[in-house]
Amino acid sequence: LITNCYALKRNLFNDVIRSFVMENLADYNYLLPANLLPSVNA
Repeated sequence: LITNCYALKRNLFNDVIRSFVMENLADYNYLLPANLLPSVNA
C-alpha cells in the first residue's frame, strides 16, 4: 500500500537523476569552470 505517492515519485526521480549524472560525469569535465577559457575584454 502506497501512503504517499508524491514522496515515492520524488525519491524515484532523485535516484534516476543521480544515476544519470554519476554515469555521465566523466563526459562533461569540459564544462567545469577551471576548464573554460577566460573572457577577453576587447
